[in-house]
Amino acid sequence: METSGTSANQCLRCKSAGPLLRIDPGLRLRIDETLPSENIPPEVCANCFKQITSLVSSGAKLMREQNAREQNKMNLWRNRVNILKHGRKLMTLKSYSDAAVAYEKYLRILEVVYDVKAGGLTPEHFKNSARTKEISVVASVYWDLVRIYDTTPRYGDRQKKSIEKLLSFLRLSPISSEIGRKARQFEPTAKNQAVIKDFIKRIDKKGGGCFIATATYQNVEVFEVRALCAFRDQVLANSAAGRFFIKSYYLFSPPVAELVDSSPRTQKLLKKIFRALAPWLNQKFDLHTPEDV
Repeated sequence: METSGTSANQCLRCKSAGPLLRIDPGLRLRIDETLPSENIPPEVCANCFKQITSLVSSGAKLMREQNAREQNKMNLWRNRVNILKHGRKLMTLKSYSDAAVAYEKYLRILEVVYDVKAGGLTPEHFKNSARTKEISVVASVYWDLVRIYDTTPRYGDRQKKSIEKLLSFLRLSPISSEIGRKARQFEPTAKNQAVIKDFIKRIDKKGGGCFIATATYQNVEVFEVRALCAFRDQVLANSAAGRFFIKSYYLFSPPVAELVDSSPRTQKLLKKIFRALAPWLNQKFDLHTPEDV
């Protein structure tokens, strides 16, 4: 801090008269970092100087806190992978209560990262970022929670809430058909069969998936599966005959998909068929088959 050579200059900040203090380069740099919107003159009165240094100190503290929060979010984002893997391992061990705790912790991490309240996570938080694939991960977590909460009637409300969240994420996820197929396999042994049946109906109503093609490729992101789903949604769904075919398909395809799922020889044969059929449908009907999220 330096005192101006003039003893009675006017402060350009507050317009008061009196000795002025020069803003040295070090303080100017901190002002630019913490108070970028403040237009501070080169020299100010003692009172303004005191206010500015106080604001700079407060701004620096806020910046440190903000940086710490952002760093914490990045650490949580990286750590979510280990928590997710742990939850899935617990599922395979049928340690369902511990798996639920791990999955809820994973979801809470995402809520912290995106600054939303508990239960407020939506697929829209991911779809316009580089993290769109997380939509399918979250959907798979909610599907596991649906199965976990099916183990006892006490968790009926939690199961229904998980289903609502699952449906919202499946809307923008390429694993809708896979979850639908798993739900059909799960339904006969489910304790809350009525809830699972309703869930299956709602998936079918939203468009479901190409069960046989998905079972063939074991992957919903390949071009052939996307092309067949696009043909269903963009061509068949636009006519009464096409909608009837879709409805009939969902009646017979799940058990067929189960057979395909367990038969590598059938998968190999169907791949040859779909490899020829999908490009033909795509070209003939000019299908819109964007990369899945």
